[in-house]
Amino acid sequence: NARLTNDTPANRIQAAQTLLSTANLSPNEWLSAAKEVVQCLLLQNQTPAMADLITQAVNRFGETKRAAATHGLALACKKANRPDLATPLFQQNIATASGDDLGKSLSALGKLQSEQGNHADAAASFWSYSQNAAFTARMRLYALMQWTREVVSANQPELVVQARPQIEAALPLITDYELVLDLGRQILCSKLEKKFALQVFERGQQLAWQAFDACKHPSAALTILFKFCRRASNDFQMSGTVISTWARLTNAQKSWLWSERDDYWHYLELVFRGYRDLNRFAEAEQFIVPFLNDSATPPNGCAILGIALASLKR
Repeated sequence: NARLTNDTPANRIQAAQTLLSTANLSPNEWLSAAKEVVQCLLLQNQTPAMADLITQAVNRFGETKRAAATHGLALACKKANRPDLATPLFQQNIATASGDDLGKSLSALGKLQSEQGNHADAAASFWSYSQNAAFTARMRLYALMQWTREVVSANQPELVVQARPQIEAALPLITDYELVLDLGRQILCSKLEKKFALQVFERGQQLAWQAFDACKHPSAALTILFKFCRRASNDFQMSGTVISTWARLTNAQKSWLWSERDDYWHYLELVFRGYRDLNRFAEAEQFIVPFLNDSATPPNGCAILGIALASLKR
């Protein structure tokens, strides 16, 4: 395999163009050289002749290699930080390619749109992927999960409404608790009934506890507990559920989780708020005061819990 090792863009272009003219190159070797040409030209603020390169690939290796060449050159543009050139190449493939070539360009375009902050467009790309029966069930599920992430990022919960059947089918297969809890929040904000949002939340709760129980390190376990309780409290106002997380823990687990990190004290604050929001004020105070009286509680913990207790005393 030839390696292009010259340092300057001009020398790299010359080496790559020499390689492109070499006989008996494999399609992959040709594409590597073509991508090098494109990237280096863009670094020098020159516009590559994309159409000519794609035509060259077709003439040398046949029409079946058009999509791979187009996709590869689009990736080169993306790597050179030229999404304006990469996007139409991906879109060209999406309009004309099929099978794996189509899937690769759909996925790559969605990721590019997401990186550019165009989450609604990225959601549309991943949605198209997820609805294409030509792709494997596993890849369609992956696309649906990516679609969910983009819908959450786009803050457009109305997009969730159209996908309820697909979400219901995919829900038992998704294992990312954060994704499911985020999806539950979006459903809660959409026009779908709250019952469906609670169904999704319950799945997220199940996954969160599975992840927690599988944790070998207290830091990771604490993060799961805090993130779940924050969602349960802030989005679903499920105070009893938050309180029950503390009751579920054994004394050994409580000692294992203790940390000076803010997440630990914010988690305890959420438990306190659970009691408070249920008007169980005496229990709220009984829960929090021992931590405030404990000399081991760090200053950040005292501040977080102290402010919480002060709100109860007003």
